[in-house]
Amino acid sequence: MKSAPRSSRSSAAVLITLVAAVSAVPCRAPVYAAGVGRASIPSYYSHDYFNVTSPSAYPSGIGGYANPAVYGILPGADLSFASAVTGNNTKAYDDYAALLSYTNMGFGLVHERVEFPETGAIAAVNDWRIGIARTLRSTTLGLGFGFSSLDDDKAGRSNIVQIGVVQRFGRSVTVGACGNFATEESNQTGFFDAAYRPFRDYSLTVFADTELRNGMSASDVDWSIGARVEFLRGIHACARYFSDDMFSVMLAVSLGAGWRISGNGRFDTDGENISTTTEIRWGFREPGIFQNFDPEEERPPDTRWDQPPYAGQ
Repeated sequence: MKSAPRSSRSSAAVLITLVAAVSAVPCRAPVYAAGVGRASIPSYYSHDYFNVTSPSAYPSGIGGYANPAVYGILPGADLSFASAVTGNNTKAYDDYAALLSYTNMGFGLVHERVEFPETGAIAAVNDWRIGIARTLRSTTLGLGFGFSSLDDDKAGRSNIVQIGVVQRFGRSVTVGACGNFATEESNQTGFFDAAYRPFRDYSLTVFADTELRNGMSASDVDWSIGARVEFLRGIHACARYFSDDMFSVMLAVSLGAGWRISGNGRFDTDGENISTTTEIRWGFREPGIFQNFDPEEERPPDTRWDQPPYAGQ
């Protein structure tokens, strides 16, 4: 029987090791809801205002912020600024993200308000992260470091180390995982995501993700599922459903020359708006809306998923 390629065995070993590390999380630290109360490691879902898909579903700087291995699949520069209006907040810049990334490296800041239910007090926290990545055929590994500023002591933040991986199975399937490890206490978290592209490009991407946190039972594990579709060149829409019965809807327009603008709304089970996020982005070339009026223009390659070698080759 023909043995599996060495690169496939190495990729599987990396995934198994990361899963084991996250699954061995001790259950001593308390659990905090996303964006609420003290948390040494902010929840992956506390930043979902800005990350409209799972990290490996579509290449972006905010995806690399969550999993540094995503930096390795960026085909070029990606600069973005996003602002979220949440709850009764009427100041557009009270919650925002600023991200600067390039192939194999990236730097990001997410500023958010953290509420303390016991007292009603609100702290402002800057969560900074920097990461690097390395691609080995179909496997991308990432290493990141995170720290916080402003009211980080009040919010209970710790410095963190991130270890991530993205595994590509041909052009259609990607699987990602990332572990976050606090350096100042015994606390770890991890999340996993998967994406499927039935047409082997970004015309349709279906994705799912989940997060594991200290002391969390199986019934309390957070997760989401969604789909992103490009129904015309340069026009993207995304819908995402969360385990707390909330959902989000995004519309993005690529203007060409690397520019894109987008809006994302999140809603509760009654259809009430919970947050509204706007983003402006410049970076690697994407298909633009004006290409719809010039059918002879060649569509640019979407990302390195459309460049060999592919998994198994």
